[in-house]
Amino acid sequence: MNSWLFTKSDKSIYIVRQPPFSLVVRGPGPEQAQHAFENERDLQQYQVSVAERCAATGWILHSTDTQRRVRDRRAAARGTPDRRVAAR
Repeated sequence: MNSWLFTKSDKSIYIVRQPPFSLVVRGPGPEQAQHAFENERDLQQYQVSVAERCAATGWILHSTDTQRRVRDRRAAARGTPDRRVAAR
């Protein structure tokens, strides 16, 4: 899942992509809308248009969260057999 947070003063707009081709827009305030698309291209075009409208009306992209495949930290070797003891 990918998400974007736009802010303007004390307001926010939170945009979340959901599989397979859905976009949820929350804000500002209690407003919420879900948009379903036939394919990735249509979803991306709409997502770009929303971001451009936000920027054109004074909203600032505050943060993003993109899902990445990251190896499991628990599988990493430690300097000590007990994870609660600080490594030296």
